[in-house]
Amino acid sequence: MFKNTLEQLNKYFGTDLHSTFTEESWRKRQNEFILIFQNDIEVLNNLVHETPYKAIFQHSKSEYVLWPANNVSICEFRIRPDNQYYTFLSKPIPQPDNLNGPSATGLEVCVRVYRAIERDNIFHPAGIEIKSEVWGHYERERFKKLYRNYKRPINVLLSNIQLEFFTACVFENLEKYQGNDTVRKLNLYLPKKDPEASFSVSRALNKNSSVEFVKRHFINMLILYHCCFGYCLEDPQLDVVLRYSDILSGIIGERITSQFT
Repeated sequence: MFKNTLEQLNKYFGTDLHSTFTEESWRKRQNEFILIFQNDIEVLNNLVHETPYKAIFQHSKSEYVLWPANNVSICEFRIRPDNQYYTFLSKPIPQPDNLNGPSATGLEVCVRVYRAIERDNIFHPAGIEIKSEVWGHYERERFKKLYRNYKRPINVLLSNIQLEFFTACVFENLEKYQGNDTVRKLNLYLPKKDPEASFSVSRALNKNSSVEFVKRHFINMLILYHCCFGYCLEDPQLDVVLRYSDILSGIIGERITSQFT
């Protein structure tokens, strides 16, 4: 799905992190490159405006973000709370709407593009990741309430796809756990105090990732974002997960079918 994006990425930005672009050169390259990215991501951009996902935009917005010059990250497409949400919380509106605002959005689901890098004589190819992130004490507490009320549906969303689980801080119990079970990691993490109040689930993609593979991961993380955001609203929507009951039932049905085939 992202074959053209990844092939063009190295041509525009190279692979040497020690190389430096002027601000003008970086922005020129970004503005040209993002047109390629937008073309590849059109499938997902159209998807979010279909039923049942389009209800997300009652209180959210989508945007493209260009990262600062000479960064590993180049650009991203993301869905985050609308600006009214930050007014409700008395927090600054994030970038890019507020040039002096934070990069953190509290909640988001994004598709981010990274350029290739060579570090310690090891080459890391250019890549793309889909990520759903919770970053903020208020948002983390609301996610915990969602998880208490709808643990099974959230577990279904997280276990149906292959994800990496990340935290901003190091947790001893997570370090000791040697498995790859995302649900297990989440259950180990949530009871702990987290001074950074930040965790995310993500999936790395490459040029061979199919449209259906990307869509499945994006949809699950999109639903996760919507369900959590419902708990964060000034007038909470606690049962957003029920909007997606047909999708969840389909996931469970596929799992049962696979057990008998």
